[in-house]
Amino acid sequence: MNYLTLINIFWQMHAVNKFSKNEIALYFYLLHVFNVSNWNNTISKKNDWIRGELCISQDLLKKSRKTLSERGLIHFEQKGIVTFYQLAIPNKNVNKI
Repeated sequence: MNYLTLINIFWQMHAVNKFSKNEIALYFYLLHVFNVSNWNNTISKKNDWIRGELCISQDLLKKSRKTLSERGLIHFEQKGIVTFYQLAIPNKNVNKI
């Protein structure tokens, strides 16, 4: 799976069931972080860092992460103040999402 494919799938999913602006910001922020980390399988980021980068509250960060996870775009595990992220390959049949 490459960067452009992930972006195209995201926008196909968005066309069927809209993402919020915070979910969009978080997903593309994570894509950027994975890209600059040479596409490591897992990245970790402090929650406060992401909140500062995206100018969102802790509740909005949690809600956005949960939605992206439920829609099959990311996997995450929070450990204290740090969250570990993995990109997921969403179901290609986006019409059912």
